[in-house]
Formats: sequence, structure tokens, C-alpha cells
Amino acid sequence: SPHRRRGAFFATLLFVALAATNAAVVAQSYAQRDYMTALAQKDAVAFRSGLLYALALLAVGMPTRCLAEFATGGLGIAWRDALTDGLLDEYFKPQAIYWLRREGAGQDP
Repeated sequence: SPHRRRGAFFATLLFVALAATNAAVVAQSYAQRDYMTALAQKDAVAFRSGLLYALALLAVGMPTRCLAEFATGGLGIAWRDALTDGLLDEYFKPQAIYWLRREGAGQDP
């Protein structure tokens, strides 16, 4: 079904985006450690390179966080669409009133 495929796509996208976001956060943590150590040791060259590396990781990590939010929203919409379609199919499938009127078994009020 299209809802299942769309849900699987957004779930996969969410998993990949969260994995990339977590990897960027871990790498940024190490970069912060390195430039803070360089700051404590008053090593200007190492501080500058560590700070630039941390800023580059921040620039890479922000779009992955936004992608994770997008995938979360898309997955929620796909889930609601699938639930709504399933509910409406089950509600209108029996058509009990149609059969009662067709056979003349029920009286109209």
C-alpha cells in the first residue's frame, strides 16, 4: 500500500538522520574537548583549528537535525493517514444499512 511504502521511507530516513546526527554530536564533543584543551594549554594554532573543526561539524550537524525533524513529521502524517484509511474502510465496508434497505427488512422511521 502507498501508506506502508511512505511510512517505511520516512522511518528509514528518520533512522539515517538520527544516526548521522548522533555521529555529528559525538564528533563535535571530541572537537570541543580538543579546542578546550588547546585553550587551557594556550596553544593558539591548535585552538583555532579545533574551533574551526567544531564549527564545521555544527554546520554539518544542523541540517541532519532538521532532516530528522522532517522525517518525524512525515512519519506521523503517514501513520495518521494509514489509521484513518483503515478506520474508514472498516466503518464503510459492512454497508449494513444498504442491505437492510435493499431487502426491505427495516422500517424507515
